[in-house]
Amino acid sequence: MQSNEITLFNKLGLIRSSDFNYSESVNAFLGNAFTSMAGNTYLNEIRFLEGLVIKEDIGHGYAHTFVNGIRIFDIRSKKLICERLYHCTYYSTIFLRSEVRKMLIDFLLTSTRKEGITIDYNDAVRHIAMIVDKAFNTDQRHMLEMQSKKFLT
Repeated sequence: MQSNEITLFNKLGLIRSSDFNYSESVNAFLGNAFTSMAGNTYLNEIRFLEGLVIKEDIGHGYAHTFVNGIRIFDIRSKKLICERLYHCTYYSTIFLRSEVRKMLIDFLLTSTRKEGITIDYNDAVRHIAMIVDKAFNTDQRHMLEMQSKKFLT
C-alpha cells in the first residue's frame, strides 16, 4: 500500500498500516484473518465509494463463505451511518452490492424525512445504484486513490 493510502486508512481509524492488502479476486482490501477454535476463518473486506467506506465482515466456514455484517461509514466524520448483521447468509458480490444499495437508499430516505426534504425516489435509487456499481466495478486501489485525494487535502 502507498503512503497516502495508508494515511487514509489510518485517518479513518480502520487499520494499522499493514493490516489490509488488496485482493484482485474480490476487488477489495482484505484485513488480517483469524481462525476460531471451530476452524472458521473471519476477516474484513473494505471497499470505497464516493465519500463512504464499506466494511464487510466475512466468515469462511468448512464448506461456505458467509456475510456476517455490512457497515457503512462516512469518510469525513468517520461515523457509522448504517449497518446490517446477518446469520447464515452466503457470500456473493451480487448480494453485497444489492444490500449496500438498499442500505444507502434506506439511509437517504430516513435522513431526508427527518429534514423535511422531498426527493424523487426513482432518481435516488438510480443515482445510488450508479454510485454503488461504480465502486464495485472500479479497481478499489483506484477508488482509494481518488478518495485519498479528496479527503486528505
